Amino acid sequence: NLKSISIEVKGSLADLDISPLQIAILKGIFSSVTEGVNYVNAPVIAKQRGINVVTSKSQKDCTYIGSITVKLLTDEDEQTVTGALIAEHMPRIVAINEHKMSIEPDEHMLIIPHVNQPGMIAKVATVIGKDNVNISRMHVAKNTNEDPISIMLINTDSKVEGDTLKEITQIDGIKDAKYIHLDA
Repeated sequence: NLKSISIEVKGSLADLDISPLQIAILKGIFSSVTEGVNYVNAPVIAKQRGINVVTSKSQKDCTYIGSITVKLLTDEDEQTVTGALIAEHMPRIVAINEHKMSIEPDEHMLIIPHVNQPGMIAKVATVIGKDNVNISRMHVAKNTNEDPISIMLINTDSKVEGDTLKEITQIDGIKDAKYIHLDA
């Protein structure tokens, strides 16, 4: 049950009209759970569902050329993702919740929270390789506090199927595995 969506834009992006960005973010969020979402009806869906959408801008405290942070608040938890333009034409995902990272967003991605212990990368790579899926990039991010959970963020050259995700989640120490498809 999504309660609110917070969008924070920093740096040079704060100089721009971000209303198209807000609509694109809403479309992306709702498209993952509802069919027929488009740029016109995405804000209407948010309003109909009583979801509070807050957008803020700031040019202060931005390490990057510009950054966008999207925070989703549900009945159970809060999820945050920050994307940044680290240089001209160089977008990166720079944080997921309390995990700092720098990985290029790509069409096919896996997000795998896991216990930070030896052998986790090899076990996941073995499962992915058995499905004949190539890993093109990978980043492991430790939590910024003392939490033993890290996140593997893996870019692949093709889609990762449900059976492979299920096998990944059965690895001891894996909390979850999500496949993300980003449209160009």
